[in-house]
Amino acid sequence: MALMPESVLTPVQQDTMSSLAYTALRSALLRREFEPEEQLDLPAISQRMKISLTPLKEALRRLDDERLVEIRPRQGTYVSAVTVERLREVADARILVELWGIRSFRPSESEWGEIDSLLAASEELAQSGLDDVVELEDRFSTLDHAFHRAILAAAGNESITRFYDSLGSHVLLARAWCLEPATLLRPQVQAGVSEHRQIVDALRLGETDVAAQLMHAHIEGSVTGACAIVNAHGGRI
Repeated sequence: MALMPESVLTPVQQDTMSSLAYTALRSALLRREFEPEEQLDLPAISQRMKISLTPLKEALRRLDDERLVEIRPRQGTYVSAVTVERLREVADARILVELWGIRSFRPSESEWGEIDSLLAASEELAQSGLDDVVELEDRFSTLDHAFHRAILAAAGNESITRFYDSLGSHVLLARAWCLEPATLLRPQVQAGVSEHRQIVDALRLGETDVAAQLMHAHIEGSVTGACAIVNAHGGRI
């Protein structure tokens, strides 16, 4: 059916109230402005942010998908706690899935292009002088997740790729690393990016066993570091 001359399908504003609320709340959660398992007072937050409950609830649904909060039906919305047990559980799942991805890696030219682009962006970030620890970790965790996902996606199993997304591992690690000063976090970011480069180099050479070993060590190293931070802050953050 033809559109009416004056179509209502016009461009919409990209930064809606809900997306702005999501960004602000996500930053507040990463900065630990709320306690683990704290029930969020939605009317108070709505008043403080000067927005209605509707966009606030939309933002919280996105944060629930990322496991930064937990929406409990008929109970309320609670801040998700990060524990050593949860980090280890996710690490075990990642190792199973990502080592399978390495051994099933069959990238197209465009997939190689995406991997190279993400690696280049990560290397640029690692060498930047960014001092805001939350922004540094948020940007790195986003690139890190996209990098690992791109390698897994090149194995060609969409169901497994979606399962990886559901783990929310990058968010869990971000919550832990954001407790570190930028002077301590930056070397961790640089080391992680260097390990990404080694994995890619091994994959390009067709050295699957080497790439799998590097990936295993990379995941274990990042999780061990995060667990140490969580333990230093009482076992849950």
